[in-house]
Formats: sequence, C-alpha cells, structure tokens
Amino acid sequence: MLNGELSPNNKKDMVIALKDMLEGKTIINSSVGICGNLTYYRLPGVGFWLIVCTIDELAQSWAHCSHRPNWPVPHDQMFSLWEGKNLELRISLMEHVIKKLEE
Repeated sequence: MLNGELSPNNKKDMVIALKDMLEGKTIINSSVGICGNLTYYRLPGVGFWLIVCTIDELAQSWAHCSHRPNWPVPHDQMFSLWEGKNLELRISLMEHVIKKLEE
C-alpha cells in the first residue's frame, strides 16, 4: 500500500495539515489542489509525488472519486478549484483522507 511509505510522523503531519485546511487555520492557494497545498505550504519535506500517490490511493474508496490518475476530484468547469461544487468535493475528499489515515 503506497500510503505505507509515509512515515508515522508524516501521516500525523498530513492529518494535522488537512484538518488545518478544513478549519481555515491555513491559507489555501486557490491555484493548486489539495496535493499542491500540502506539498508547498504544509509538508515540503515529504515530496509531491508521495503526497499525490497517497491521496490517489486513499481516494479510490471515496464515493466521488473521478478515478483519473493524479486528479481524483471531479472538476466542474463553472468554478475554480476551491469554489462551489469543487470546494464541496475537496472538503469531502480531505475528510475521507483524514479518516483513512487515522484508521
């Protein structure tokens, strides 16, 4: 399992970072998705592709998964990444990933 490559500390840090994003404790860069925000602003030492692979793998069991590699959130062209339905789906995915990482 790919998320097994995350160290226990990295898993813990990812959960904290996702919760901070959900609770508005961190500013979200609206030009990048969840993985970009985690990599560049919250977990710079983990590595972008490890974060992408972990999120992709955990998203497979998420009810709304697009099943598109590296882009698990379906995208509504009417909104930017963090607006409207796209925001709702990102929130849902972050909640799902937190739950999976805490199992």
